[in-house]
Amino acid sequence: TVVRVTGSGAQGSGVLKDGQGLVVTSQSVVVDDPTVMVELADGTRRMGIVLGVDKVGELALVSISGQGYPSLLLGDSRSLAVGDDVMTLGFPLQGSVTESVGRIEEPALQLFTLGPAGQVRYIATDMDVIPGGTGGPLVDREGRLVGIALAGLVATSVERLVEVLPSLKRG
Repeated sequence: TVVRVTGSGAQGSGVLKDGQGLVVTSQSVVVDDPTVMVELADGTRRMGIVLGVDKVGELALVSISGQGYPSLLLGDSRSLAVGDDVMTLGFPLQGSVTESVGRIEEPALQLFTLGPAGQVRYIATDMDVIPGGTGGPLVDREGRLVGIALAGLVATSVERLVEVLPSLKRG
């Protein structure tokens, strides 16, 4: 479910959103690239087409060929509370998937208020994202996807992903 995403100028992580080959990552990983390389956990590589980006929420949607990929269930980041256990998964710049375990510091941090389309809820944690881990999943203690890890101690909430997913699919 966790993948490595490599663009022309950046490398990070991503998460398979469904079994149909949709990968969610950070916009800073794909930058302005129309295509990226996606490496699955088993080492298989697939060329990914960047379908769309959400620059305000720092999200990107990539499509790879194939079906039947394992994916994470979506959680509800609105139910997170200060002190809840969470984990990020990501590919470091070299090596295999690593995990970082931490706690929620602020479950509803608002960094931007740019009108209705710009109201993005972020999740602040007490753990740094590993180099290469940007774009990887933030999961709750039940293993459900509650956010996408960004640089530093912050993740974009899964609700933002659900909100912008239709427009990301359209490009």
